[in-house]
Formats: sequence, structure tokens, C-alpha cells
Amino acid sequence: KTPKLYFYDVGLAAYLLGIEKSDQISRDPLRGALFENMVIMELIKSRYNRALDHNLFFFRDGRHNEVDIVFKQGSMFTIAEIKSAQTFADHFIKGLDYFNRLFSQRVKKRFLIYDGQIEQKIKDIYITNYRTIAEKFFTAQ
Repeated sequence: KTPKLYFYDVGLAAYLLGIEKSDQISRDPLRGALFENMVIMELIKSRYNRALDHNLFFFRDGRHNEVDIVFKQGSMFTIAEIKSAQTFADHFIKGLDYFNRLFSQRVKKRFLIYDGQIEQKIKDIYITNYRTIAEKFFTAQ
């Protein structure tokens, strides 16, 4: 029931946090939130640039199970978790697995979007870099 707020301009958010140099971001406790904000804004802008509603939501239940992005297409979902880490860890996909158990017949695709370089597929989860996510997220089969 609690909405998430996103800054359209992540640079402005960084400025308001007092981040003046790029090396400060790696130490900032809000790095993950800024990274998540940046990825979500890129996805929203990608949809808006094609004159489409973004249809992006987030999921969080009363037990704090969470998925950062739920993209609704008709009755189907594409879901994603966003991590600012540069290396993959198994616990990153916990929320994706939980959501998939709840809505197994309706989950079309699952993504882990991170700051690393290696792109791979584990189980049915696309592990991908944030730089190319918009083209993959809305088109991957």
C-alpha cells in the first residue's frame, strides 16, 4: 500500500544527497536505491518514447517479500529484481522465485538486472547488465 517514489532525474537525486564526485557513489548507503531508480526510469522512458504507458509496478507483501519491477502485459507478467552489485549472488533471485511461486502460470519472463558485465541465464532467469535492459526486457521471449 505504500508507494515508491522515483526521481526522473537521478543526477538531481544525487545532487540533493550531496554526491559531487563519481567515487562518492560507491560508498553512499543509497547507491542501491539510486541504481534502482536509474534502471526503472530508463525502462519508463523507453516505453514513453514509443508512446506506450509504462505498465510498471512493484510488488511487496506484508512479509517484506519484494520484486522491484512487475511489467503487466494483459494477464501476464515480466518481473525483475535490480541489484547495484557487480557480481551475482544466489540470494538476488529470492524475490523472483517467491513471486513466481505465487503467480507461476502468469509469469512470462524473469530478469535480474545488475551492474556486472557477465550476461547469462540461470534456470529461466535472464541475468543481464542494466545498459541494455530496455531492449531485452520488453522483447525477450
